[in-house]
Amino acid sequence: MPGDFHVHTRYSFDARGEPADCAARAGRLGLDAIGFSEHADFDPADHGYLSLDLEAYQRALTEVAEPGVQVWCGLEVDWQGRFEPEIRSYLADFDGHYVIGSVHFVTGGPLHLRSTFQRNPMEELYRDYRDAHLHMLHSGLFDVVGHLDFPKRYGVQRPGDMWPEALVEPYLVEVLAAVVEAGVVLEVNTGGLRKPVAEPSPSLGFLGRYAELGGTRVVLGSDAHHPTEVGAGFAQVLSELRRLGLEAVDPADRARPG
Repeated sequence: MPGDFHVHTRYSFDARGEPADCAARAGRLGLDAIGFSEHADFDPADHGYLSLDLEAYQRALTEVAEPGVQVWCGLEVDWQGRFEPEIRSYLADFDGHYVIGSVHFVTGGPLHLRSTFQRNPMEELYRDYRDAHLHMLHSGLFDVVGHLDFPKRYGVQRPGDMWPEALVEPYLVEVLAAVVEAGVVLEVNTGGLRKPVAEPSPSLGFLGRYAELGGTRVVLGSDAHHPTEVGAGFAQVLSELRRLGLEAVDPADRARPG
């Protein structure tokens, strides 16, 4: 099994569990690596604003030792272009292995709140979502693009509800093309499999488009917020990735531990 590179612990404001327990879970599942990606948030209106104790987090990872499992130190940065100077300064002092760039907020509001979808036309939300990703990729600050098509995770409220994939496709395909051009790695995030939408981000359909555009590499991430979620959903997507010709890789080969 490949590594899980999107894992949160008690060092993230919205997660629970110790890094050692997550690594032990990875070992039991036969994962070859675990990548911790605690939240780094820069919006004062966000609950997680500057809540990460980076020194304590990195120190804790030096004490994690699970036989057969490589331990990676990463961050998941909440990207909002207006905070680029703060993000750039913060990452200049980060000596970990990789950084995931994720978009959780657009002009219309937080993408994890139902009210955002009630107040804004879907096309406007995805136009802003696309623009945020293009700006993020242009910054050159990130190794991985996290959970593309995140809005569907909270936009779908009930199992069986349909998501307007055809409507949002032009915006996401433009981002996928930019990911390929930038040479960063696309994450396949299985967190959505635990939500009513019941599919990964991006969907298998968009992963097929990524492959058509020349994408070959992906990083797997469970988006675990508790040790029991580490590696969740990987078995459901691995065979499909192979069918599409996509390889699950480490997030930054240049930064491979050891």
